[in-house]
Amino acid sequence: MQPHYGVRTGRYKLIYFNKINEWELFDLQKDPREVLNVYNELANVGIVRSLKIEMARLRKELDDRDQFADL
Repeated sequence: MQPHYGVRTGRYKLIYFNKINEWELFDLQKDPREVLNVYNELANVGIVRSLKIEMARLRKELDDRDQFADL
């Protein structure tokens, strides 16, 4: 399993795989099994933006400074 960061709401899950610089977004309402990555769909630009902001806020709140980046 790849190391990653993630944030989830009641409907969406955004995951960032920092070692391979890859993003995934799942609409858990439409795709509860998380099969279809909808990160690159234009309709999700606003959702991606707000979830990235929330992920950054949480990392700051938790003082996550990539201390495990080299593991």
